[in-house]
Amino acid sequence: MGRQRRKGRTKAVRTAVRRLGRHAAARDVVALLAPQGIEVNESLVKKIQVEAFKAGENVKRHQERVKLTDKRRRRPMSQKKPAPRIYRR
Repeated sequence: MGRQRRKGRTKAVRTAVRRLGRHAAARDVVALLAPQGIEVNESLVKKIQVEAFKAGENVKRHQERVKLTDKRRRRPMSQKKPAPRIYRR
């Protein structure tokens, strides 16, 4: 039963952090949740903020790709041939 309560508190802390901003102080989050009857300590809030911050590093960023219809870039460039030599005597 304690685990279910933990999930509820964790979700409530995440919601409060989203509401106040990601750089909100832990004591402000605790003060926001206290009137709702949710008792959390500052260390739990800090732990959840750090986990959320670290999760952002693992997000894959958008990478621009060459369209499949554009085959010019996929073909290797041919080597330039030197001009033919003309020998004069």
